[in-house]
Amino acid sequence: CCRVRSGRFEVFASGAGGLVRVVPLVRATAALHPGAEFSFRASSIPSHEELFRASSDKDAAEWVAVIDRVVSYEQEREEASLRLLTAGSGMFKYNYSNSKRVKRF
Repeated sequence: CCRVRSGRFEVFASGAGGLVRVVPLVRATAALHPGAEFSFRASSIPSHEELFRASSDKDAAEWVAVIDRVVSYEQEREEASLRLLTAGSGMFKYNYSNSKRVKRF
């Protein structure tokens, strides 16, 4: 059916089918519904929404909890990356003529 791996929500075809689609979990939400169902909505491009049925209410609640944890982790990683890009870094220019003057032993 589906799995969560490395910040992605992967949906497989029923049976022994292959991977059908991969949805990034950076901007996503999961909601629990009655009848052991849960929905998943991603605001990626293109937007994605699906309704799944788990084997029990407990399994559906666990799916929602896992998706929520992964989404918050991925959002933290994205924010950390943006902070790093915003802060910038130092740049060192390599100058070939300077390297000739280096003493070699």
